[in-house]
Amino acid sequence: MIEAAGVAIQYANKILLLKRSNQGDHAGVFAFAGGKIEDGETPEQAVTREAHEEIGYDIVSPLTEIAHTNDGRVDYTTYVTVAPEAFNPILNDEHDGFAWVTIPEAIETLNLHPAVKKLLVDTLDAQRTTEQIRSDSIETETDILRPRKSLATSFYSICASLARVRLTAPSWASTLCAILTIT
Repeated sequence: MIEAAGVAIQYANKILLLKRSNQGDHAGVFAFAGGKIEDGETPEQAVTREAHEEIGYDIVSPLTEIAHTNDGRVDYTTYVTVAPEAFNPILNDEHDGFAWVTIPEAIETLNLHPAVKKLLVDTLDAQRTTEQIRSDSIETETDILRPRKSLATSFYSICASLARVRLTAPSWASTLCAILTIT
């Protein structure tokens, strides 16, 4: 079985996607920086090495696991990290293009690796569900007599929605803090 890992690098509200060259697998599709885990490496060490090799970027922010898949052939872990500033990647021969895009832009305009597309669609769906729950919570807050049971039910619904996709810890924290300050 192949063990591999990748990293979504985020800056502001955009993520970095790399266009695979004709030199390897999945030619012409956009994906995250990443690759096989070498002997003795952890997945975190692998994505740190791959980011440096593929785009000349040294990861300085913490890595947060956002997805893990195993289809029997490939065991793949995806991480996210936040870049402290915008940068232009220095591409190696594995890539011949890159794009800093929002998740909706990526889904609508780029030829994405199937696993990356699924992850981004799931993430977007979870964000929309969370926003809808938050919106519903704001609308119902005008009812002063709303029982505490409804608040607990809302909190449970939010957690269930967020659990559908592993969001980064800061996303969880900021979403829950925003909701808790409203309620």
